[in-house]
Amino acid sequence: MSSYAELKREIWELCLDGEINALNSILYPESTILSASTNDIEENTVLKSILYFSGLQTFVGVKHLNRQTFVFLLNNVHIYNNIYIDLIHIPDVYYLQALCAHPRRPATIDSICPNSKVTALALAFHKRRLTHITTLLHARADPNVNGISGDPLIMEVTTNFTLNIVDEFLSAILALYGFDYVRTYVNSQDKDGCSALHYALSHWTPTTLKLAKLLISFGANLLLANNKDITPADNFRRGPMLS
Repeated sequence: MSSYAELKREIWELCLDGEINALNSILYPESTILSASTNDIEENTVLKSILYFSGLQTFVGVKHLNRQTFVFLLNNVHIYNNIYIDLIHIPDVYYLQALCAHPRRPATIDSICPNSKVTALALAFHKRRLTHITTLLHARADPNVNGISGDPLIMEVTTNFTLNIVDEFLSAILALYGFDYVRTYVNSQDKDGCSALHYALSHWTPTTLKLAKLLISFGANLLLANNKDITPADNFRRGPMLS
């Protein structure tokens, strides 16, 4: 009988090569297996267990995915909890979209990654993957989470952003939850009481001023005081005029 490591590699190679018929025969063996030797039956049982419980995680970890195989695995094997995080690392958004649209998708879309300590949405935002961001939002990923910095995710728009990503991000939240929600969201404050608008108006560049205008259009408050009683408007008064 083959070793466990050899059987696991066999599963890995079948997934990588897109051998769906072979994978299907492992999960749903024909009755002829009853006439096989005891060792063959035991080996098939182990193969089935490996494929069902870790086939998808092994396959996703390769990052060179086959779409047809991925859909087969989604339909037939265990979908592990951290799959949302892993799919953010894959540039092709197809796999995340397929997962989010799947009736068997796990309810762990807001789970914290043990390594990065953030959710899939925060990781997608950090990597500037716009389509991944909007896919997760429409699958009801919670935007009220911390970013890589440990501060509310909205704060990261001032340090790791392009204007179109911020616009699409906030527009998706607006469409899903309404203006009152997005207004409260853009006025989230960090441990110092500062909002994203505080930081945007602390840097006097054309890009940050455009960002400030964008935040204001979504309800950011120029008069929101931080812990030192300083408002975004106070920062603005020391900078150039918005045009």
